[in-house]
Amino acid sequence: ACFADRQNTLKTATLLLLRQLPCLRGCSRLLSRSQELGPRQRRLCSTLAQRLGLPVQAAQDNMPDHFDLLVIGGGSGGLACSKRAAQHGKKVAVCDFVKPTPIGTTWKLGGTCVNVGCIPKKLMHTAALLGEGMKDAVSYGWEMPAEPTHKWETMVENVQQHIFSLNFGYRSDLMENSVKYLNAYATFLDPHTVRTVDKKGKEVDVTADTIVIATGGRPNYPDIPGAAGVSGVGDAGCG
Repeated sequence: ACFADRQNTLKTATLLLLRQLPCLRGCSRLLSRSQELGPRQRRLCSTLAQRLGLPVQAAQDNMPDHFDLLVIGGGSGGLACSKRAAQHGKKVAVCDFVKPTPIGTTWKLGGTCVNVGCIPKKLMHTAALLGEGMKDAVSYGWEMPAEPTHKWETMVENVQQHIFSLNFGYRSDLMENSVKYLNAYATFLDPHTVRTVDKKGKEVDVTADTIVIATGGRPNYPDIPGAAGVSGVGDAGCG
């Protein structure tokens, strides 16, 4: 019920931002680090900030030369590690990048569980349970005015909106804790240096005293003809 109520109130991106940000000044903080946002998110934050009369800090485009801690992986473990280190006064960065699966599936900050694993699976499972419950309700005395029907498109839209709100919340949390977010693929050059490559092919070398690998795992595709084209293989996690 909470999920359904939430999605019904998040019909516009403006309302989504208002619900998700811990404080309104978060919009100006987001805009101050606009290089970490996508075009759509920048426009939404800018519009909301203007309507609310919020001051917008100048964008900070310079990459720090060195970090105390670099976390590779933006799932639950990597996010928790990075935020806790930042709360202890460390200069921290998180590097997160998702290589598309063979059928093109990709996702945003939050890891497999949030984007293509536990969260969407359990929401869809709940939808199935509700459907079965309505069918059984007649036997328990409930009178249904009509045979209930299910709209797949509505469920998918609401599930995706919920995931988007979580993605946005994780990004906001990193910014609130002054954690640098790098949406780029990281490769080690030495024990304290990684080379990051973003989706446009831009390379940046990043150094850190300590580097934590929190990438999780990806399924191995069996050497069976046609396996790479099966959507159930590698496109979701367990949970």
